[in-house]
Amino acid sequence: MKILLAILIIILLAVLAAISFDVVPFAISTFWRMKIGTLRGDDWFAATADTAVRWSEKGLPRVPKVADKRLTVIDRIKRNYFSETIQSWQAGSVLLSLNEIAPEEAKKLTLKYIDPQTGEWLSFINRVDSAFLAYAILSSPYISADFVKPAMTSTAEMLLNKYDKFASIPYSQNSNYRYVDTVGLVCPFLIKYSLTYGDDKAMKAAIALIKEYEEYGVHKEFKTPVHCFDVKSEAPLGLYSWGRGCGWWATGLAESFKILNETDENSFVEEKIVVLRSLLTFTSVITKYQSESGAFDRNIFAPSGADSSATAMLSYALAYAGELTKNDELTACADKAMKYIYTVTRRNGVVDYSQGDTMGIGFYSSASVVLPATQGFALRAYMLLNK
Repeated sequence: MKILLAILIIILLAVLAAISFDVVPFAISTFWRMKIGTLRGDDWFAATADTAVRWSEKGLPRVPKVADKRLTVIDRIKRNYFSETIQSWQAGSVLLSLNEIAPEEAKKLTLKYIDPQTGEWLSFINRVDSAFLAYAILSSPYISADFVKPAMTSTAEMLLNKYDKFASIPYSQNSNYRYVDTVGLVCPFLIKYSLTYGDDKAMKAAIALIKEYEEYGVHKEFKTPVHCFDVKSEAPLGLYSWGRGCGWWATGLAESFKILNETDENSFVEEKIVVLRSLLTFTSVITKYQSESGAFDRNIFAPSGADSSATAMLSYALAYAGELTKNDELTACADKAMKYIYTVTRRNGVVDYSQGDTMGIGFYSSASVVLPATQGFALRAYMLLNK
């Protein structure tokens, strides 16, 4: 009898845990998705900006690693449910938006990562992803570049050590693989670092990464980037049409050129040509893969479900390229994507329905989650389109 009772108690506890860890978050998400898409224009901007500020104060939502699963209680107990490794570029994207709309909050968020006494990282993130957060910090007009130089140098040295060893910067532990994410995460930081502190090697590494991916990772006919390629065999790995991968390629090029373009017109001419040619080639072809709703799908070549993260990133890059070249078609495409973002924004200002964390080459999430990075890209796209 006692054994039976113990079994019943264990089952009851398991059910309660499942309800607590799965049903409750699902119910909360369902509640906030009610009346989704009602915000437009200035009302949308005010609500999404307030959300970014709130996150900077209370902490960014963590991104699930196993978002395709139900009954996640075991993964949560084992602390294997959230993908902490990608939180740095989530913070980077939000911080880039706060740099433009909320300087005090931007400074406060920065000091959650930077030691106020030494200017070094409070906790060094020894991953390629951290370069995007470093870029956001170094881009802040409210933080002294001299003050944060120790942290920026730690990140630059981590990246350039890889460059010295591999003549490139591998994203993963497999040094033979080159991921498109790296262009977006790393190149803007290295270029900004080079121009800020006078490090020629950082500029050389960034341009080398872009050239390498243009040569081996971009489809010769469709001009879209593959998720990854093997540098030894030159074999493409994953999709040439992964939505967020296209977003990383586009935003990496846009951010990189934006920084270069702030220099004297006679400076870094060769580097500007390399980056601008890739940016304009890609933005001229990506417009044809936009859906009628304005979204870009998880697989941009085929109807596969809209992805807010890809849509926000591509809206930002297209808005920048459109403004740069006075190309109305690119601007219209960016604006159409922005209008889609309105439709997937919760009434509390949270942009929803981003594709979940990618679990490996060819293993793409089917989940739709809140990705803080999407919030940042969407805000910056809106600001470009509504100056």
